[in-house]
Amino acid sequence: MMNNVPTDKYNVAWFKLAECISRGEKERALGVYRLLAHSLDDAPFSLQLQGDILLSFKDHKGAVESYYQAIESYRNGKRLLQAAAVAEHILALSDEAEKHKVLTLLIDLYSELRISDKVIAYAQTQCAFYLVQDEVEHALETMVRLDTLVESNEVMVLRQDLIVALIKHGALPMNLVLAQLHKMLDGLSIDNNKLALQQFMTLIEELSSDYYAQARTYLNRS
Repeated sequence: MMNNVPTDKYNVAWFKLAECISRGEKERALGVYRLLAHSLDDAPFSLQLQGDILLSFKDHKGAVESYYQAIESYRNGKRLLQAAAVAEHILALSDEAEKHKVLTLLIDLYSELRISDKVIAYAQTQCAFYLVQDEVEHALETMVRLDTLVESNEVMVLRQDLIVALIKHGALPMNLVLAQLHKMLDGLSIDNNKLALQQFMTLIEELSSDYYAQARTYLNRS
Protein backbone atom coordinates (compact mmCIF):
# COMPACT_ATOMS: atom_id res chain seq x y z
CA MET A 1 0.00 0.00 0.00
CA MET A 2 1.15 3.55 -0.68
CA ASN A 3 0.83 6.79 1.24
CA ASN A 4 -0.26 9.20 -1.51
CA VAL A 5 2.79 8.55 -3.70
CA PRO A 6 2.30 8.93 -7.45
CA THR A 7 2.41 5.54 -9.14
CA ASP A 8 5.17 6.55 -11.58
CA LYS A 9 7.51 7.66 -8.77
CA TYR A 10 6.66 4.51 -6.84
CA ASN A 11 7.57 2.33 -9.82
CA VAL A 12 10.79 4.26 -10.41
CA ALA A 13 11.80 3.71 -6.79
CA TRP A 14 11.35 -0.04 -7.16
CA PHE A 15 13.32 0.03 -10.40
CA LYS A 16 16.17 1.96 -8.77
CA LEU A 17 16.20 -0.46 -5.85
CA ALA A 18 16.49 -3.45 -8.17
CA GLU A 19 19.20 -1.67 -10.15
CA CYS A 20 21.28 -0.94 -7.04
CA ILE A 21 21.01 -4.54 -5.91
CA SER A 22 22.03 -5.87 -9.31
CA ARG A 23 25.09 -3.59 -9.27
CA GLY A 24 26.06 -4.58 -5.74
CA GLU A 25 25.60 -1.05 -4.39
CA LYS A 26 24.51 -1.82 -0.84
CA GLU A 27 24.46 1.69 0.65
CA ARG A 28 22.60 3.15 -2.32
CA ALA A 29 20.11 0.27 -2.21
CA LEU A 30 19.45 0.89 1.49
CA GLY A 31 19.05 4.59 0.81
CA VAL A 32 16.45 3.91 -1.87
CA TYR A 33 14.79 1.40 0.47
CA ARG A 34 14.47 4.02 3.24
CA LEU A 35 12.75 6.38 0.82
CA LEU A 36 10.52 3.62 -0.47
CA ALA A 37 9.65 2.41 3.03
CA HIS A 38 8.03 5.78 3.79
CA SER A 39 5.56 5.12 0.98
CA LEU A 40 4.65 1.64 2.20
CA ASP A 41 1.76 1.61 4.65
CA ASP A 42 2.85 -1.79 5.87
CA ALA A 43 5.50 -1.86 8.61
CA PRO A 44 6.07 -5.65 8.76
CA PHE A 45 6.38 -5.91 4.99
CA SER A 46 8.90 -3.06 5.03
CA LEU A 47 10.98 -4.92 7.61
CA GLN A 48 10.75 -8.09 5.58
CA LEU A 49 11.87 -6.20 2.48
CA GLN A 50 14.83 -4.79 4.43
CA GLY A 51 15.78 -8.34 5.35
CA ASP A 52 15.60 -9.41 1.71
CA ILE A 53 17.84 -6.54 0.65
CA LEU A 54 20.42 -7.28 3.34
CA LEU A 55 20.38 -10.95 2.44
CA SER A 56 21.01 -10.12 -1.22
CA PHE A 57 24.24 -8.46 -0.05
CA LYS A 58 25.22 -11.53 2.02
CA ASP A 59 24.53 -9.71 5.28
CA HIS A 60 23.09 -12.78 6.96
CA LYS A 61 23.08 -11.41 10.50
CA GLY A 62 21.40 -8.14 9.54
CA ALA A 63 18.86 -9.95 7.38
CA VAL A 64 17.86 -12.35 10.15
CA GLU A 65 17.48 -9.48 12.63
CA SER A 66 15.16 -7.70 10.19
CA TYR A 67 13.18 -10.89 9.60
CA TYR A 68 12.66 -11.39 13.34
CA GLN A 69 11.44 -7.80 13.62
CA ALA A 70 9.07 -8.44 10.71
CA ILE A 71 7.72 -11.56 12.43
CA GLU A 72 7.05 -9.64 15.63
CA SER A 73 5.30 -6.91 13.67
CA TYR A 74 3.20 -9.43 11.71
CA ARG A 75 2.22 -11.15 14.97
CA ASN A 76 1.23 -7.86 16.56
CA GLY A 77 -1.03 -7.29 13.58
CA LYS A 78 -2.50 -10.80 13.85
CA ARG A 79 -1.05 -11.72 10.46
CA LEU A 80 0.19 -15.10 11.58
CA LEU A 81 0.47 -16.80 8.20
CA GLN A 82 2.85 -14.09 6.99
CA ALA A 83 4.82 -14.39 10.23
CA ALA A 84 5.10 -18.15 9.78
CA ALA A 85 6.25 -17.75 6.17
CA VAL A 86 9.08 -15.44 7.28
CA ALA A 87 10.01 -17.85 10.08
CA GLU A 88 10.22 -20.70 7.57
CA HIS A 89 12.53 -18.53 5.49
CA ILE A 90 14.77 -17.98 8.53
CA LEU A 91 14.80 -21.73 9.17
CA ALA A 92 16.11 -22.35 5.65
CA LEU A 93 18.95 -19.90 6.36
CA SER A 94 19.74 -21.11 9.89
CA ASP A 95 22.81 -22.89 11.14
CA GLU A 96 22.58 -25.61 13.81
CA ALA A 97 22.83 -23.12 16.67
CA GLU A 98 19.86 -21.08 15.41
CA LYS A 99 17.56 -23.92 14.38
CA HIS A 100 16.09 -24.79 17.78
CA LYS A 101 15.01 -21.17 18.31
CA VAL A 102 13.31 -20.95 14.91
CA LEU A 103 11.64 -24.35 15.29
CA THR A 104 10.20 -23.30 18.65
CA LEU A 105 8.88 -20.12 17.03
CA LEU A 106 7.29 -22.07 14.18
CA ILE A 107 5.61 -24.47 16.63
CA ASP A 108 4.21 -21.44 18.49
CA LEU A 109 2.92 -19.78 15.32
CA TYR A 110 1.25 -22.85 13.88
CA SER A 111 -0.24 -23.63 17.28
CA GLU A 112 -1.85 -20.17 17.26
CA LEU A 113 -3.06 -20.88 13.72
CA ARG A 114 -4.36 -24.30 14.83
CA ILE A 115 -2.60 -26.06 11.95
CA SER A 116 -1.75 -29.30 13.73
CA ASP A 117 0.04 -30.92 10.77
CA LYS A 118 2.60 -28.14 10.78
CA VAL A 119 2.92 -28.22 14.57
CA ILE A 120 3.65 -31.94 14.47
CA ALA A 121 6.04 -31.66 11.53
CA TYR A 122 8.17 -28.97 13.17
CA ALA A 123 8.05 -30.71 16.56
CA GLN A 124 9.31 -33.87 14.87
CA THR A 125 12.10 -31.89 13.25
CA GLN A 126 13.01 -30.32 16.59
CA CYS A 127 12.96 -33.65 18.41
CA ALA A 128 15.12 -35.23 15.72
CA PHE A 129 17.54 -32.31 15.96
CA TYR A 130 17.84 -32.72 19.74
CA LEU A 131 18.23 -36.49 19.51
CA VAL A 132 21.05 -36.16 16.98
CA GLN A 133 22.73 -33.76 19.40
CA ASP A 134 22.12 -36.29 22.21
CA GLU A 135 20.07 -33.67 24.06
CA VAL A 136 17.33 -36.06 25.13
CA GLU A 137 16.06 -33.82 27.93
CA HIS A 138 15.27 -31.10 25.39
CA ALA A 139 13.61 -33.65 23.10
CA LEU A 140 11.46 -34.72 26.04
CA GLU A 141 10.53 -31.09 26.74
CA THR A 142 9.38 -30.75 23.12
CA MET A 143 7.26 -33.90 23.45
CA VAL A 144 5.68 -32.77 26.73
CA ARG A 145 4.81 -29.44 25.17
CA LEU A 146 3.47 -31.11 22.05
CA ASP A 147 1.06 -33.14 24.18
CA THR A 148 -0.61 -29.88 25.20
CA LEU A 149 -1.07 -28.83 21.58
CA VAL A 150 -2.25 -31.88 19.63
CA GLU A 151 -4.04 -35.17 20.27
CA SER A 152 -1.85 -37.93 21.68
CA ASN A 153 -2.68 -40.37 18.88
CA GLU A 154 -1.27 -37.94 16.31
CA VAL A 155 2.27 -38.30 17.65
CA MET A 156 2.60 -42.03 18.30
CA VAL A 157 5.53 -42.55 15.93
CA LEU A 158 7.42 -39.60 17.38
CA ARG A 159 6.75 -40.79 20.94
CA GLN A 160 8.07 -44.25 20.15
CA ASP A 161 11.27 -42.80 18.70
CA LEU A 162 11.67 -40.66 21.81
CA ILE A 163 11.09 -43.55 24.20
CA VAL A 164 13.72 -45.64 22.42
CA ALA A 165 16.19 -42.75 22.64
CA LEU A 166 15.43 -42.12 26.32
CA ILE A 167 15.91 -45.77 27.26
CA LYS A 168 19.14 -46.02 25.29
CA HIS A 169 20.44 -42.80 26.82
CA GLY A 170 19.68 -43.98 30.33
CA ALA A 171 20.45 -40.71 32.10
CA LEU A 172 16.99 -39.30 32.84
CA PRO A 173 14.95 -40.33 35.90
CA MET A 174 12.86 -43.44 35.29
CA ASN A 175 9.59 -41.70 36.18
CA LEU A 176 10.00 -39.29 33.25
CA VAL A 177 10.55 -42.12 30.80
CA LEU A 178 7.69 -44.13 32.29
CA ALA A 179 5.32 -41.19 31.79
CA GLN A 180 6.00 -41.40 28.05
CA LEU A 181 5.89 -45.19 28.06
CA HIS A 182 2.47 -45.15 29.73
CA LYS A 183 1.13 -42.63 27.22
CA MET A 184 2.32 -44.87 24.40
CA LEU A 185 0.69 -47.94 25.93
CA ASP A 186 -2.54 -46.02 26.54
CA GLY A 187 -2.63 -44.91 22.92
CA LEU A 188 -2.04 -48.40 21.56
CA SER A 189 -4.65 -49.85 23.92
CA ILE A 190 -7.25 -47.25 22.94
CA ASP A 191 -6.64 -47.98 19.26
CA ASN A 192 -7.02 -51.69 20.09
CA ASN A 193 -4.13 -52.38 17.74
CA LYS A 194 -2.91 -55.66 19.20
CA LEU A 195 -0.21 -56.19 16.57
CA ALA A 196 1.27 -52.72 17.10
CA LEU A 197 1.15 -53.22 20.87
CA GLN A 198 2.91 -56.58 20.58
CA GLN A 199 5.59 -55.09 18.32
CA PHE A 200 6.13 -52.19 20.73
CA MET A 201 6.43 -54.52 23.72
CA THR A 202 8.95 -56.67 21.83
CA LEU A 203 10.97 -53.54 21.11
CA ILE A 204 10.96 -52.49 24.78
CA GLU A 205 11.95 -56.01 25.86
CA GLU A 206 14.96 -55.87 23.54
CA LEU A 207 15.98 -52.50 24.96
CA SER A 208 15.50 -53.01 28.69
CA SER A 209 14.22 -55.80 30.91
CA ASP A 210 13.42 -53.24 33.64
CA TYR A 211 11.23 -51.08 31.39
CA TYR A 212 9.65 -54.17 29.89
CA ALA A 213 8.66 -55.35 33.37
CA GLN A 214 7.24 -51.91 34.17
CA ALA A 215 5.27 -51.95 30.91
CA ARG A 216 3.86 -55.42 31.65
CA THR A 217 2.82 -54.31 35.13
CA TYR A 218 1.12 -51.19 33.74
CA LEU A 219 -0.81 -53.19 31.13
CA ASN A 220 -1.97 -55.71 33.72
CA ARG A 221 -3.32 -52.87 35.88
CA SER A 222 -5.17 -51.23 33.00
